[in-house]
Amino acid sequence: MSHHHQGELRGIPPAEVDISPALIQQLLREQFPEHAEKDIWYLSAGWDNDMYRVGNELMVRIPRRFIAVELIENEQRYLPLLRSRIDSRINMPVPISNGQPSDIFPWPWTILKWQEGKMAFQSAPLSNQIEPLADFLQQLHQPAPPDVPQSEVRGIPLKEREASYSQQLDLLKKSSNLITPNVTKIWNEAVNTKVPKERKWMHGDLHPRNVLVHQGRINALIDWGDLNAGDVATDLSCVWMLFEQQEDRKRFFDYYTTDKATIKRALGWAIVFGAIFLEVGLGNRPEYHQVGKQTLERVHADYGIF
Repeated sequence: MSHHHQGELRGIPPAEVDISPALIQQLLREQFPEHAEKDIWYLSAGWDNDMYRVGNELMVRIPRRFIAVELIENEQRYLPLLRSRIDSRINMPVPISNGQPSDIFPWPWTILKWQEGKMAFQSAPLSNQIEPLADFLQQLHQPAPPDVPQSEVRGIPLKEREASYSQQLDLLKKSSNLITPNVTKIWNEAVNTKVPKERKWMHGDLHPRNVLVHQGRINALIDWGDLNAGDVATDLSCVWMLFEQQEDRKRFFDYYTTDKATIKRALGWAIVFGAIFLEVGLGNRPEYHQVGKQTLERVHADYGIF
C-alpha cells in the first residue's frame, strides 16, 4: 500500500494501463521465452502493481500506474544488495529477471520466485515469530549510503505528516471510538520525539498485506517498492499490526535493540497505519477496517507500557 498521491485514502486507485494474462504471455514470449508456455493467472492488484502467477514457481509483478515505475526500479537495484547481507529464513523476494520496457508495454517489470503463504491479516503469525522478525529487521536496519532515496511519506519525521493526520484523526474521532485519549496522548508524544540524523535502510511499507504467513510462520516480507532510507520506526510499527498479545509486543523489543524514543515513534506510525486501514476499510473493505481497528486498540492498550 504505497501513498504517492493525494487520493491515498479512498481505496485502490484505478490502473493506468490494460494488463491481462495475454499481455504477460506476450511479454514473456518476447523477453523470457522459456517461461512463455506456462499457465498464467491473475493474483491480485495493490495500489501500484498487479501480480500474476506464472506456473508453479514464479510470479510477475508489473506496474499498473506510472508512479510505480520508480518503485520497481528501486527493487531491481537495491534488493539483491540487501538480500546478500541478511541471513534469515524469512524470504525477501529478489527479482530473478528484470523485464524491460518494450513496444508492447512501456515500463519495467519483474519476475520473482513464488512465495507460499497468506497475508498476515488472513493468517496471523504465531508468537514464536517475534524473534525471527526482530532478527531480520535488525539486520535490515543498517546505515544506508547517501544515494539511497528518502521517501516523501515514510521514514520521515511524524511532524511532517502531522497536519494531514491531525485532520484525519479528528475525522475518525467523529466516526469511531478508536481514537481514545490514550491514542491521542501517544500520538502527541510520538510527534514531539526527536528523529535521529542517521538514515537507515527500511522496508517502508511493512503492514499485514506485505507479510506472508505459512502455517503460522512468517515466510516472506513482500512488496519492497517503498524501500528507502530514513527513520526505521516506520517499519517497527508492524509489531502492533501483527501481534495480538501485549507480551509478544514487549518481547519483540527484548530481541530488537533500540531506544525508547524510537519505540515511541513506532507507536505513532502504528497510529498512522491504523488510521489509513480504518479509513480505507470504511470505503467497503471490511478486512482492512479490521486491521485498522485492531491496531488502534493495541496501541491504546499499550499506553504507558513502553
